[in-house]
Amino acid sequence: MLPPGHLAAGYITARIVTSSLHYDLTVHQVNVLTLLGMFFAFAPDLDFFVAFAKTKSFRIENDKVIHRKFWSHAPILWLVAGLLIFFLAQSPFYKTLGLLIWLCSWTHFICDSEWGIMWLWPFKKRLYPFSEKYYERKYAQESPEKNGSGFFRYWFKIIWNEYTKRKGYIEIILIIAAIIIAAH
Repeated sequence: MLPPGHLAAGYITARIVTSSLHYDLTVHQVNVLTLLGMFFAFAPDLDFFVAFAKTKSFRIENDKVIHRKFWSHAPILWLVAGLLIFFLAQSPFYKTLGLLIWLCSWTHFICDSEWGIMWLWPFKKRLYPFSEKYYERKYAQESPEKNGSGFFRYWFKIIWNEYTKRKGYIEIILIIAAIIIAAH
């Protein structure tokens, strides 16, 4: 999933969490928590910068570096960090932040599970996708070499494939839902 979908999932999750906990939070605190929730929904993909540094390129080459095998894509770490903050926090703001670290980061993993996530890390570094057949077909069809050469052409093709060939319906639905929730 691309960043707009992760951000939308984080926004929706943060709004649901902040409204359902019934903590006495100010409007400013809810807004800050919502922004932080959006950040944590996208944060696992910050490991792209490490992947770019390792490959010395701004292209994703699945056979060289798989960014979903970095520790930042290990759901257990986000769960532990979020729950530690939740249980150690004294204020409702930080308790909510702990929940958002866990839940918003997990929206990222759920949305990325079509590619595979290390759900059993640290016991196994294997990526577990929703469907093994889909996973194998997807990696075979969307190899970096097929995306053309040059920085802009390469990334344009990746974005184009996301919304046309893959039919990024889930991402589009998440974005529309986030816009509707924000309008209310």
